[in-house]
Amino acid sequence: MARKNQAGTITKAEAVRRALAEGKESPLEGVAYIKSQFGLDMNPQHFSATKSQERKKAGIKVRVKRGRKPAPASDGHAPRRGEPGLLEAMEAMKPLVASLGADQVKRLVDLLG
Repeated sequence: MARKNQAGTITKAEAVRRALAEGKESPLEGVAYIKSQFGLDMNPQHFSATKSQERKKAGIKVRVKRGRKPAPASDGHAPRRGEPGLLEAMEAMKPLVASLGADQVKRLVDLLG
């Protein structure tokens, strides 16, 4: 059943549903299809958001990547979960420096390094 607004034209959400039914998965393909078939202007972000809502309604899991990947450490690998970063390591060393003194900690680093 096609959903139409009060003016009798197809809604953008229905246009996205039809584009998806025709296999137009990417936002650029979908927007082009909607423009050619229904004469509706839609930006790719709107298409993508509506597609995500439709998938959610249908119970299809939508995988969302958020944020940036952490920058690699100086040894070439990114810190993993549970692996201390530089700031955490320095915070852990602060009580050691306070109790032993900077010179002793330097000697320890030289022995281990």
